[in-house]
Amino acid sequence: MSLARTRMVEELIDNRLVHQAEQIYALMDCARRAADAQQFSAAVGAHRVIAEIAGMLRAPAKPYAERP
Repeated sequence: MSLARTRMVEELIDNRLVHQAEQIYALMDCARRAADAQQFSAAVGAHRVIAEIAGMLRAPAKPYAERP
């Protein structure tokens, strides 16, 4: 189990951009399906995670002190 975990981590490190692209593609599909089902909060959440993965968003949208 430990060997498998180590190999998985090595593969993620070696193929980081490929892994990120796969995750973004899957999240885009989730966001589209959520929007089609009028689940706009879920669609926005998926887009926010996409922005975090892509490095476009580094901090929470609102500071924690301002959240209800």
